[in-house]
Amino acid sequence: MSKISNQHGARLGDFFNQRQEPGSSGLPVMSVTMNDSLVYRDDIDRRLESALRPDQHLLVKTGDIAYNMMRMWQGACGLALHDGVVSPAYVVLEPKPCMDSRFAYHWFKSSRMIHLFWAYSHGSLKTDCGFTSIISAKYRWCRLR
Repeated sequence: MSKISNQHGARLGDFFNQRQEPGSSGLPVMSVTMNDSLVYRDDIDRRLESALRPDQHLLVKTGDIAYNMMRMWQGACGLALHDGVVSPAYVVLEPKPCMDSRFAYHWFKSSRMIHLFWAYSHGSLKTDCGFTSIISAKYRWCRLR
């Protein structure tokens, strides 16, 4: 684990890149839910249709975190337990080597981080948590040695 000693806090961009790779055929289509993380779209009880080709979706790899930028400030994110594709309306975060995505997923669901995402979102109704908003989010981090 890397030594983190920034007394002024760190930015989420220090721990994540945005994955913008196109999907490919043969991978399952996945969807972010509020309570069940990232699930197969076929397992959702509501009707969801898409005319998009697989290469028009975004690739999500095991360990990535996908989120709905219009609902991230409500905790709508999911941890990828296997490779798949998601809607291009989602943002896919690829953790850098210093970040354990299992920790980050639970951390993103905490009330403190949900508040931080709300505060760093922009737009007239504070509903958009795009990647540029998320990576600038600054927080205090405990010192690790």
